[in-house]
Amino acid sequence: MRLRHIEVFHAVYANGSITAAAHALNVSQPSVSKALMHAESQLGFALFERAAGRLIPTEEARVLFEEARDVFDRLETLRSVAHNLRTGSGGHIRLAVVPALALDVAPIAISTFRAKNPGVTFSIQVLHHDEVDRTLLTREADIAVVYDSAEHPLLLAFKIGSGEIMALSRDSELGMRNGPLALSELVDFPYIGSADTGPVSDILESALTKQSLTLNEVVSADAYYAAVELVRRGGGVALVDEYTAKARLTDGLTVHQLSGELTFGVYCIHAADRPLSRLTRNFVTELKRELSQARTRHNQSE
Repeated sequence: MRLRHIEVFHAVYANGSITAAAHALNVSQPSVSKALMHAESQLGFALFERAAGRLIPTEEARVLFEEARDVFDRLETLRSVAHNLRTGSGGHIRLAVVPALALDVAPIAISTFRAKNPGVTFSIQVLHHDEVDRTLLTREADIAVVYDSAEHPLLLAFKIGSGEIMALSRDSELGMRNGPLALSELVDFPYIGSADTGPVSDILESALTKQSLTLNEVVSADAYYAAVELVRRGGGVALVDEYTAKARLTDGLTVHQLSGELTFGVYCIHAADRPLSRLTRNFVTELKRELSQARTRHNQSE
């Protein structure tokens, strides 16, 4: 089957009729009929049976459709890549970041960079860590800034910063402390956990397992900023990355450093076959500066 045959077959099978397939493909009905007949001629067997004005897939078509669907999905990915290559050049940076860095670090870095480079435009996507690989590989973003290094063979990563996991509570919850807080001191408090399975959660789970600790989880939130809001409203104590804690810290909340220094890296990731442009490298430098300054602001506020 030629690619055009696959496209027409997929459209007819998925839409149930030649008329609907022609509409989906934005072509005439005769052209769809002709392509379908040619495909059946090339294959040597019928793909559809005509019954009561409808097309009923044959058993051979049902088997073939499973394979055709994979090819069609690849064609759609190819089109997406081609579109993003066409629209992603020039003075435009397409950035993907994890939610925590979208609260404060990324917006400040973009604003500062644009003040120096007013001709540069940006698009920003806020993604969970498991969405990053696909976004970079399909050219939907030029770079991603995440709390984890790349493991995909077609992606490259380099470290641009670091951070700590910290405890966040209301001022009255844990009281004023002079030193780091041990995880074991949290076991008797209501704990707002995270449904996220990213690197910060992995580090925390590893530390709890190593110390044979189980926290009293009363709420599970799939984003750290949601956990912070629950803390603010008296829901319990949360363990979050320091960038989220810093961005959402207001009067009435206290951030506690943890003993054992549960640290994580901040990485910039890009496609291996697309070296960073000079413009993008300059922006990454601005990001590194803002990550460092964000940590400094937090330390000064303690």
